[in-house]
Amino acid sequence: NDVFNDDNKSRVCSNLLSDPCSKVCLISAGYILPMFALHAWEYTKLRLDIHGKSRLFLRTNVFRKYLNLSAASRREVVPTEVQDVILEDCNEAAEGYVAALEIVQRLVKLLLLSYFALEEDPSALWFVISMPSLMAIWGFCQSRTLLQAVEQEGSKVHEVSQWVQEACTNYGLIADYFQ
Repeated sequence: NDVFNDDNKSRVCSNLLSDPCSKVCLISAGYILPMFALHAWEYTKLRLDIHGKSRLFLRTNVFRKYLNLSAASRREVVPTEVQDVILEDCNEAAEGYVAALEIVQRLVKLLLLSYFALEEDPSALWFVISMPSLMAIWGFCQSRTLLQAVEQEGSKVHEVSQWVQEACTNYGLIADYFQ
């Protein structure tokens, strides 16, 4: 005990926790200090800009592939489709990548919380299993409705894009008709 002086440390801790003001300060610090770490992490995520960098990577490579096509292949590709892919689809793919990373992050968080819950109370296994299962079932049931809405939106956007392309192609005829 003389080497580590455990008795002195335990007296200091018990004296520190016996004072109500010290307890309040420790509890407050326990709530406030992690917020600085969380803020720093969110700031770092913004500085990393995973969405922007992956979108730029996809756009650059799609455009490079388009420019490397042979002349005959390039004539077969409609320029508005390349434009749509570069401006919209690359952005959607980057959003999907970021969403997949967020899902992995939440799954890891769920696993850690489940581990700590089971470590604290092994009888909580029922809740640890049932809650994610119910959430997965609900998400599966709702996914069909969401996919139908996304497909309808996509088909409408495609129709408008084709209409604009046709109008641009036949602009001379349209201009002559109105004069």
